[in-house]
Amino acid sequence: MILPAISRRNRRVELGERSRRRIREVASELMAERGYVGTSVSAVAKRSRLPASSLYWHFGSKQGLLAAVAAEGGSQWLDLIPDWEDLTGSTLERLDKMLREIARQLGGRRDLIKLLLTLYIERDRIDQASVRTIRGVRRAAIAKFKPAMKALIESLGGTSSEFLIEELSNFTLSFTNGCFIDHEVDPEATNLARRFEQLLPAVVAVTKASIPGSSASGKKVRKKKAARTARPKVG
Repeated sequence: MILPAISRRNRRVELGERSRRRIREVASELMAERGYVGTSVSAVAKRSRLPASSLYWHFGSKQGLLAAVAAEGGSQWLDLIPDWEDLTGSTLERLDKMLREIARQLGGRRDLIKLLLTLYIERDRIDQASVRTIRGVRRAAIAKFKPAMKALIESLGGTSSEFLIEELSNFTLSFTNGCFIDHEVDPEATNLARRFEQLLPAVVAVTKASIPGSSASGKKVRKKKAARTARPKVG
């Protein structure tokens, strides 16, 4: 008698988890297509072929469902960014591999990136708990770039400061998001692989220019001084 009861309970748990996963997946699809505001509970129920009551049972509310979607989407997005310690070769070779893999993953997971960017844009229309989750995902993505930026600075003879590492990581993530949006607007004119090939020398150039005492940094300072000297005097 005990074994059949356990079997039935396990079956219920399995079915419940399957329903929860289905609702979350459908909600992710709809939010990527229509945004959070445009995704209704009835639309999720219709596409998932599950009653609306299932959504409230598993997630409590539409806001609860959004929080689950944001958390799962964020986790998947972070998995697309290679871990720096798993890459081999010189610093530039590792960074090149990292950026190429991100470009490849972006092309294959357009639905996921579109979802997260849509939620970024709609942050003023969603609950604060979900906003914190989305911002936390962005900060976690920046954290995954930080070891690469630290290694790049040091390979170029610079001293890595937290400020510079943060700035370069932000630059790289902003470029990544911008490339994806540009590709969504005009996919025929935007080659993601080519754009990320261009990102590597761009990051190197920005890093060189940001290292105090480097030749690139020195040229930048001299140009500013020359520009000030060349200004005509008034009067």
